[in-house]
Amino acid sequence: MKFKGIWLCLFLALILTLPSPSITQTREPSKVYKVAILPFLIHSQENLDYFREGIYDILTSRITVEGRIIVIERSIVERALYEERPMRLDEAVAKKVGMRVGADYIVLGSLTKIGDYISLDARLISITEEKPPLGVYTQHKGIDDVMAKIGDFAQDIGYKILGRRPMVGRPGEPRHPYIIQQREMIGKIGPEGLGYKKSQTFGFEIKGIDIGDVDGDKKNEVVIMDDHNLYVFKYDGEKLKLFQKIETGYYHTFLTLDVADVNRNGYAEIIVTAVAEDDLRSFILEFEQGKFRKITEKAGWYFRVLDHPKDGPTLMGQRMGSDGLYSGPIYKFLWKKNSFEKGPKMPFPKETKIFGLTLADIRGSG
Repeated sequence: MKFKGIWLCLFLALILTLPSPSITQTREPSKVYKVAILPFLIHSQENLDYFREGIYDILTSRITVEGRIIVIERSIVERALYEERPMRLDEAVAKKVGMRVGADYIVLGSLTKIGDYISLDARLISITEEKPPLGVYTQHKGIDDVMAKIGDFAQDIGYKILGRRPMVGRPGEPRHPYIIQQREMIGKIGPEGLGYKKSQTFGFEIKGIDIGDVDGDKKNEVVIMDDHNLYVFKYDGEKLKLFQKIETGYYHTFLTLDVADVNRNGYAEIIVTAVAEDDLRSFILEFEQGKFRKITEKAGWYFRVLDHPKDGPTLMGQRMGSDGLYSGPIYKFLWKKNSFEKGPKMPFPKETKIFGLTLADIRGSG
């Protein structure tokens, strides 16, 4: 038994000292890996082109490792993307672009901004090897933490490619030099100190809010959205009481909310611009027989309601381009029988963005 125990110990020692397959699969020491970075899709009412530039600069500077990892020139990647002319930018398209430019890996992602909150979804995809994507998803209030997460993701890319943690930035180096830090407010006064009454609290994060008579009772309801759900409240004279919660699933991310009677039937519609898997999946709800049902769904449009001086609330729509931004003309939507359909093109200047305009009778001509 003692002899058997000695042999068992020797056997275990031998096993423990043998290099494991995962460790011996080191990267080729002389190979230079090429990484392509696709333009990040931006979902926001604001023009965040500067944000896309900041993301690209951070990724480029932190992914690059001299003699080991290079980032393919941006113009080459954009030209390949243009030649593909994709209807949407997903992993399949990313791999095609990566093969066109001779990349070993390609980065794609999207960024959604609603109010002060920003969510980031990014992936590193291997082109030449069968490997699962390296992904990151995060949501923060404000730009600072999101850009820091981009920097961490870039360092993880280096680790994924080379099999070792890359060198960190120099001590004292700013986490990201593209962000101007805001000065803290001194002597900040709460709303109660200005004579306002604090409202009730809610157990979810408010991303959008609007009011309208959604159930035809001649009283306005309050509609609130978070990332994936809608909440319809009634006011009883003292506080808001939940009337209905509308769940659409976590694959949707809501961008904008409008509540207006755009089909003139006495019930205000709930109009939501939403994205799912980097594609627009907007929808419109209407109250019928005690519940809300979709009268328009999976619409590939950015929706917005504008108050026309003559016609009242008017539904407008604009398409999404391959870069995730607003693209093409703006159309008026018309109610046809049981759904909204694309109507006439609006006579706006060519580069007009749907969230960058309003309608008004400034001449007083009616």
